[in-house]
Amino acid sequence: MLPESEGDVAHVAAIDAEVVRGLKPASITSAQLGMEVFLDLAISPKWKMTAPDQRDLAHREYLEICELAKDPQAWGFLGLFLAMGTVPASVE
Repeated sequence: MLPESEGDVAHVAAIDAEVVRGLKPASITSAQLGMEVFLDLAISPKWKMTAPDQRDLAHREYLEICELAKDPQAWGFLGLFLAMGTVPASVE
């Protein structure tokens, strides 16, 4: 959700402050999963979700990444942030 007014900014900031306490960062690499599984998880569905006017470019870039990933020295990294939080009673 993007804030639309100053009140929304305060609301999002309050939620973000609460969420940070429960932040659980993790990293996933192609070394852990294998490159094919890594690419499936990290990028394969995402080019399909781009705006229609940018979809062709996104697909070409996806195919280029897949070609680069065929190099035995290729390595991928994905940062994953899982968070839990509550909305403070004063914001509800």
